[in-house]
Amino acid sequence: MQEKTIYINKKINPKGLKKDQYDVIIIGAGIGGLVCGCYLAKAGLKVLIVEQHNKPGGYCTSFERDGFIFDAGAIENLREGSIFRQIINDLDIEEKIKIYRTDPSIILIMPDYKIKIKNNTWETIADLQDKFPHESKQIYNFFDFIFNTKFPILYIKIKNKIFSQFIEEYFSDKKLKAIIKALVAQIGVPSTKLSTLTAAIHLREFVFDSGYYTRGGLQTFSNALAEKFKEYGGNLLFSNLVNKIKIIKYEAKGVVLNNKINISSKYIVSNADATQTFLSLVGENKLKKDFVIKLKNAIPSISVIAVYLGIDKNLKNELDNCYELIYVPTYEEDNPWEEGRLEKTPLAGNLYCYLTSLKDSNLAPKDKESISVGLFTPLIREDYWDSNKEKISQNMINRIEEVIPGISKKIIKKEIATPLTFRKYTLNRDGAIRGWAAFLSQIDQDMMPQKTPIKNLFLAGHWVSLTSGEYGLPTAAYTGFKAAKIILNRIEK
Repeated sequence: MQEKTIYINKKINPKGLKKDQYDVIIIGAGIGGLVCGCYLAKAGLKVLIVEQHNKPGGYCTSFERDGFIFDAGAIENLREGSIFRQIINDLDIEEKIKIYRTDPSIILIMPDYKIKIKNNTWETIADLQDKFPHESKQIYNFFDFIFNTKFPILYIKIKNKIFSQFIEEYFSDKKLKAIIKALVAQIGVPSTKLSTLTAAIHLREFVFDSGYYTRGGLQTFSNALAEKFKEYGGNLLFSNLVNKIKIIKYEAKGVVLNNKINISSKYIVSNADATQTFLSLVGENKLKKDFVIKLKNAIPSISVIAVYLGIDKNLKNELDNCYELIYVPTYEEDNPWEEGRLEKTPLAGNLYCYLTSLKDSNLAPKDKESISVGLFTPLIREDYWDSNKEKISQNMINRIEEVIPGISKKIIKKEIATPLTFRKYTLNRDGAIRGWAAFLSQIDQDMMPQKTPIKNLFLAGHWVSLTSGEYGLPTAAYTGFKAAKIILNRIEK
């Protein structure tokens, strides 16, 4: 995400298109699809976004239960000058969403340490140096390399290095190494299989550039993009599923909806799950065998079991006003892919607790709080969750109560979302939350590029492979911009 110039602004007026004909059809109203649609519609194209859910956003959404509003995801990388911020400014939605940031953004709670990730990066690093004075010089060298090395140099030096081995080159203290590993654990890949490049980008673009929020919850962000898309003349169709992408001589020509309506277009952008896009919507018979094999063998990212809690208590005087608490109960690295991990007593996995209403009182009734607790897990089996989700969610609550005492007696609303839930609402393979798993073997940009084997069919969203292997809302937004740029450049040529 190094590109700094966003220049799509030329008007390309469509002519002679009938009601069921479009220049571009976008499948999915996630952030990638919305951003792509906004740029294309702003340029004057006739654009349709088809979304299977009844609201926009994908993982950038919120939902309400009895006055408690919960965010389904998190937003990062919104500093001034970032690509994500440039997109927001370019599409003129900043005034609609009002971006704020907490300080500290994240508090990492280890058995012996509390690490506050502050907006001033070097204050956080100085705090680590104070806690580990014998590693002070190496701490500086480690973060200086990560934050001050330009991306092309990082790519050359560390893309093929395993992160666990890279840490060993700098640190000897076991607890410090555990802290560094915990800071990148939200990637969902053990440090023994993680590219150092992915870890470095995650640290500087996500961990140390987090804590951003929009007043009223994440849904306000997606709604602002959807409204802007319609202002530009775009058409947004909710509660409709694309059943098939029409292919004629290996060229995309439109889509067929679940109600058998045919809609034609010159270009198609899929912001949907890549496996579904190719194997279901395109069809294996339209694809080369080696591409199909690669797709089937690719591993989606980890999923999550999330517990959303409405608390009948004001926690503002009891907790630090941060965006996220990460509770790591042991110095042993959490491997979310480990078989049988969820059945261990006590629960040993890292817990990610979002304290949304601490920063935005609009997200909960007066003197109450909306919080969510997440634990990474693969899908496992479909029948597993009906039998185990209540027990696992209670174990999660018991664990998080070690850092937020007394909340279990104050719960007045509880919702549980399993990997099946996330699969249902996003149609992501195995309920994946971050596109492809960022294993070292899967971070090559040629694994799943935006230009597909089908002519005039492009990808956007977190299933697009980038050189860093990092995924999230900023990445999805960037791929949406890039997809729009590809299409407009082709039209201009």
